[in-house]
This record gives sequence, structure tokens and C-alpha cells, in this order.
Amino acid sequence: MMFLIVSVCSILRIEPAVSCAGSRWSYSAPRVLDRAASRTRDLCARLGGEEFALVLPATDEAAALAVAARCARKLAEAALPHAASGVADIVTCSMGVATIVPGSGDQPAGLVDLADTRLYRAKAAGRNRIAGSAG
Repeated sequence: MMFLIVSVCSILRIEPAVSCAGSRWSYSAPRVLDRAASRTRDLCARLGGEEFALVLPATDEAAALAVAARCARKLAEAALPHAASGVADIVTCSMGVATIVPGSGDQPAGLVDLADTRLYRAKAAGRNRIAGSAG
């Protein structure tokens, strides 16, 4: 199972900065992420603030990193304007990727914490990045 936390860079600055465009963004970016995780069993959900979760059952790290790269590429292709970003003039994202083969003693919180730690590593590296076990 793979758990990916996606932080859409500086979303908290976009909604107050652009009223109508902010509403368009709040529907468009999650839709882009959801479509990038394209299998019917994949789940995309907003965690809160600027963070979204992608849950991809039966997915190893290589496939998870490919989905993360597809999310970033699709978001870039959507070219949603974001002048208040500080990273780019369009909406970008940082991602933390964590995978696990569930066992009887595993707790879901451990997987979420690992993905969150990797997300913050991606942000610290300059945002608009993906961090998995190797980086």
C-alpha cells in the first residue's frame, strides 16, 4: 500500500489573493490529482489546508513515485495561475511518498507520519519536489 501526502504549494495564499480564480482552483487542482491516480481503487482526499492524501492500494514504491511524478506533471500541464506562490507563477506541489506491505502489527499512523516527514523533506529541498525513501 502506498500513502502519498501532496502539499499544493502556498494554496493558503491563493484563495484570499484571487476570489473567483480561487474557487476555480479549489475544484481544479484536486481533480487533477484525482485523475493522476487513475485506478478505480485509488483514493484522493483533502486532508485540510493545502494538503491532500492519495491512497494507492497494492502499489510498490516505484509505482508510487511514478504516480507522484504524474501528479506533478498533470498539475503543471493544467497551468493554474498562482501569482502569490513564491515558487512559480502556476500552482505546484511538494510530495512525501511512503509505502508499506501491511502486517498484523502495523499501524496506519506510522505510514502517515512517514509520508508527512518525507513531505517536509521535499519542502525543505525547495518545494515543487517529491521525496521517497531515497530522497
